[in-house]
Amino acid sequence: MRRFILAALSATAIAAVLAAPILQRAGIEKTQKRPVAAREDRGRLDRVPGRFAVVPVVRSLAAPAQPATGPIVGVGSPARIPPVSVRLSGALEDAGAGTPTVIVRVGDVQVPATIVGNAFVADLVYVRSASMVSIELSNTGVRHRALLGTAGQLRRLAGADNTLQPSEHPSLRVSPLSTALHFLISRELGGRLPADDDELDRALRSIFPEDIAPAANLLSKTALGAATLPGGFADGYALLQDQQAYRTFLRTNTATLGDANTYIRGVAGQPFSAMDLQRDWALMGRMLMNRVTFVQPSVQLMLKTPAGYALHANPSRRNVGFSPQIDANGDLVLTASGTVSYDTTPIKPFGLNGASVVAVERHTVNSERYRRLFAGKRTSLWLNLSDETLSYPEYPERGATAFAPVRYQFAAVLDDLKTSAQASHVLGRRGFPMFCLQPSLATGQPSGLGNCEFALHTFGASGSALMENVGQKVDSALKPVAVSGGGVLAWSLQSDGGLRVDGAGYSVRLWRLGISEGPADAMIYLATAQDGPATLTLSGHTIVIDGNTPVSFSATDPVGTWKYGTFGDERVAYAYNASVPFQQNAFVRLADGTQSQTTFVDPVDDATGETFSWTYRSGWKLINLDLYDTRYRANTPTPANISYFSSCEAAFAQGANQCAATRVRYFRPLAKVGNRWYGVEDLYSRYFITSYTPPFQFDRFSRANYYELQ
Repeated sequence: MRRFILAALSATAIAAVLAAPILQRAGIEKTQKRPVAAREDRGRLDRVPGRFAVVPVVRSLAAPAQPATGPIVGVGSPARIPPVSVRLSGALEDAGAGTPTVIVRVGDVQVPATIVGNAFVADLVYVRSASMVSIELSNTGVRHRALLGTAGQLRRLAGADNTLQPSEHPSLRVSPLSTALHFLISRELGGRLPADDDELDRALRSIFPEDIAPAANLLSKTALGAATLPGGFADGYALLQDQQAYRTFLRTNTATLGDANTYIRGVAGQPFSAMDLQRDWALMGRMLMNRVTFVQPSVQLMLKTPAGYALHANPSRRNVGFSPQIDANGDLVLTASGTVSYDTTPIKPFGLNGASVVAVERHTVNSERYRRLFAGKRTSLWLNLSDETLSYPEYPERGATAFAPVRYQFAAVLDDLKTSAQASHVLGRRGFPMFCLQPSLATGQPSGLGNCEFALHTFGASGSALMENVGQKVDSALKPVAVSGGGVLAWSLQSDGGLRVDGAGYSVRLWRLGISEGPADAMIYLATAQDGPATLTLSGHTIVIDGNTPVSFSATDPVGTWKYGTFGDERVAYAYNASVPFQQNAFVRLADGTQSQTTFVDPVDDATGETFSWTYRSGWKLINLDLYDTRYRANTPTPANISYFSSCEAAFAQGANQCAATRVRYFRPLAKVGNRWYGVEDLYSRYFITSYTPPFQFDRFSRANYYELQ
């Protein structure tokens, strides 16, 4: 029979506070019914096999008279949630030499844990159901943390045996990874712990995934003595808390720290269960907390089929069938049932003499592996290890290469994530996405299903909708043009709470996320289309804008200093990350029609700590009350061979002999709240200048955005 240590209670209080099932499992008889006041001990000497540990005991007890079976309702008073009891049985990783001290915090109450080897046990007895539970490990040179959720949530997860283990909650593995997640989640909340399980979910979804592996890897290396801490830091956790010192350490100790992704591939997770395979899942990228995310997160939809799962993603795929299995480690592995592939068009040095070209890069997906690293109430963090093969159809001599990216997914059961759409969320004027088969930038042939335009739609009560102002807003020379394209669609509300829209050659289902901000409403979608005999699918995130109160720019409204949603909502990773280097972008438009975009670069990239910035010049004008911002590139004799200008006239005045537009940003306002304008934004970009004579090859990206006057 397991030894049951009551860390928080005196012997005389046992009968008053322990539920019968716990007492019976511990072999303790009920001998007293009188409640006992809380008190404090100085400590006790615990002996466990091979170790002695002096453990301070903190007693804080309020013994309830009611059983913990449901809400307590008093006459004339609101329902009160009864306290709960649960045993935590966890594991310790990279905990240092000797015996560490492990404390479980339940709100303001501290419960010491009993340690046996690399395991610990702590009994939470009649604690507040709503209290947030966390774990703190302390040892010489090591501090680890873990965040678990509320006591009530832990009791529900524990099940019939009332004992919660790492196989049921991954944060009971107190480790460098749990510490990194504890730190990053609390950072999203200004350094405090979440107030409840829902806030924990929201904070989890808003952390930078790129920060997880570097932080956990550093904590592991320093705990094991594989990396020497800089002076003034007693442990890796102290270093992690000092952002500047942490960034400097990562940048200057790359050889010692090694590849953080190698570490994260080796961590254990919570095993998946057969019940998990009966659910539809939505896997998403990072989202802002309590706000609509204009930097669109990635979305995978893992939907049940008779043969297993269909895994929908972005870019679109022509085959989405996968066979699921749970391997010996508890990972969920999806193996492609046929040939599953998607194409991207990166710039590669495949041209003559290594010249840069836009090439089709084909990703053949062999399998997807998922590992649950953190479990919240409705949102979990999954590690996504992909097994892909890369090839280049236009350059077969390049052969095939293995590609094994490390990604992170914030996973939720689809039914838990979505909220029902009502007619009031749809009717009238709405900024809304439309879909089409998009040509490849490299070949010109249809390459996949894409979110090809964000346009104004008018949804009628009859189930029909009209699109307006559809089409490219520039010609082949990147000069503004008027468009009058449109189309008719059909829409309907679905029994699962979703919205269905049928357009020309495509159908799309959308689900609201219950995240709104002014006129902006966040949704996820699954679009399908036929390309000959093949069915293409595309999943993603979009924002629907309520345009039922029409707005437009006056001649002077665009003047001023502006922040854009796709820049202003982004922020720098905690650890410097070269893929997310920017801190801030300021867009300044002057009354003379000139504009500057100043980009401030994360200063930690430079050893001197200086702040770097650069400025692009462009020109702006209102055409039919829509805003055009055009950047021009020219050959000039001085000061450099190539420069950017607000107009070709300005370039020629400085001696340029060639000039052409290289980037156009188009914006049509649909709604306004305060100083923020919401609307349709198109971005037209040339990858690189190969000619100053049109027609030009360019890419188009259409989306919802906001411009906010500072």
